[in-house]
Amino acid sequence: MTTASVVPTRPSPDATGVSGTAKTAGLAIASLVAGILGLCTAGLGGIAGLILGIVALRRIGRSGGALRGRGLAIAGLIVSVCTVLVWMLAAVVVGVLLLSPRLKEMQVRKIGSTTIILETIKPPEDLQSTRLSGQSVGGSLTWEDAERLKDLPNVARIVPVKHMHMEGQFGERKMELLVVGTDSGWFNVVNENINAGRVFGEEEARNAARVCLLTESGARKLQADVGLQVRLHKVVFVVVGIVKSEKVAGPIQALDREIDAYIPLTTMYRLGYNGSPQDSSSDARMKREVGHILIKVDTVENVEATAASAELILMQFHKKGDYRITAP
Repeated sequence: MTTASVVPTRPSPDATGVSGTAKTAGLAIASLVAGILGLCTAGLGGIAGLILGIVALRRIGRSGGALRGRGLAIAGLIVSVCTVLVWMLAAVVVGVLLLSPRLKEMQVRKIGSTTIILETIKPPEDLQSTRLSGQSVGGSLTWEDAERLKDLPNVARIVPVKHMHMEGQFGERKMELLVVGTDSGWFNVVNENINAGRVFGEEEARNAARVCLLTESGARKLQADVGLQVRLHKVVFVVVGIVKSEKVAGPIQALDREIDAYIPLTTMYRLGYNGSPQDSSSDARMKREVGHILIKVDTVENVEATAASAELILMQFHKKGDYRITAP
């Protein structure tokens, strides 16, 4: 009796034409490991994990089934992305924390360590609607509030401030300008550098004189200089000085643009928003809105108490959300 010899058989190729058991792609494993290590390598491991995961997925897809580990590669990509995002967020937070003292220092250097800022709070949509319209950028604080605060003890100066977008013209040149209406105290409280000419005086501010100071930015736009006449919202002003252009740091910054010109606040009120004469009486003027009020305190030690006293006065006439108080 003969016995059939048993011939060992080899594994038959699968449907993909690849024989044997598929191997796990090493790059897929490396992608996951690198993504996890990214948590302690400032996100660098996460970047490497992203690259390795993408390459692993491509190789697995082209292997025809010889390589496996697609799930590991995808997991590596997800972990790597999360790691990079975590470190990016951490970098932003650290940057803000490091930059905030610098911005505070810039503001203190600009307006001094004894200046309190009262700021009108106005919804962003209201601010946007005033652009290019010749309307004011102001709110609930008023000239009358500034007059009330003058009775506070330890106050050296009160400065009301208002911003308006106006059309400026010199000769044939016409440009949109951001104009600040204030009084002569602005130039004592805010450390402005006068490049040429002079600032307007208290008498000019009191009499609503049609004088203005251009910043370097405004002078460049209009190509005007000291002693020349320019038109602001169709009204003729004499340029009496040129101020160094600087963005004012902190809450007093004028919207999102550099200031182009300064005029007496009384002049701004008298001319009205459309350049037409308005009631310039004391009672009418005190009801006008302002965007900011600067309070210059005599000493640093009195700043906190003066800010608290100012808030007590404002609370009698305004809602808490109408204004913001910032002390250095």
